[in-house]
Amino acid sequence: MPAMDVMDSGRMVAIADPTGGGIFFWQAKDHKGAETFMTEGAISWADLSTRDPQKAADFFEALFGYKFEKMGDPMPYWQFNVDGEGQGGIMGIPDMMGPEARPFWTIYFGTDNITASLAKAVELGGTQVTPPMEIGGGQSVRGSH
Repeated sequence: MPAMDVMDSGRMVAIADPTGGGIFFWQAKDHKGAETFMTEGAISWADLSTRDPQKAADFFEALFGYKFEKMGDPMPYWQFNVDGEGQGGIMGIPDMMGPEARPFWTIYFGTDNITASLAKAVELGGTQVTPPMEIGGGQSVRGSH
């Protein structure tokens, strides 16, 4: 998609990384964008699932200067840090999704109480996809709308 103005808020453009993961770039004008991170209700993590994690990591390292730390066994995971703080990562698309699955981003939102947030999401029509799981000292649960 070509770059376009979003009223007086800013400009945006959509691209796909070399592995096919879609992302948007935002150039702020009157609307700065997300200034809050890792708090209740704000974005707290972002993961790209792709068929070629190393190629995607190389792309984002060259594009944004991210430094990636490869970790994980048996499924490798490339974590990226911004100003020394982990903010997301890249991993392979799980085999259970099948060979036709395209690259995708998973965005995590912070909560002070995962049990209460999950119950509220289900009450509002969301669907729980995974049970809450411990990840790096916190908990995560996957759902859909």
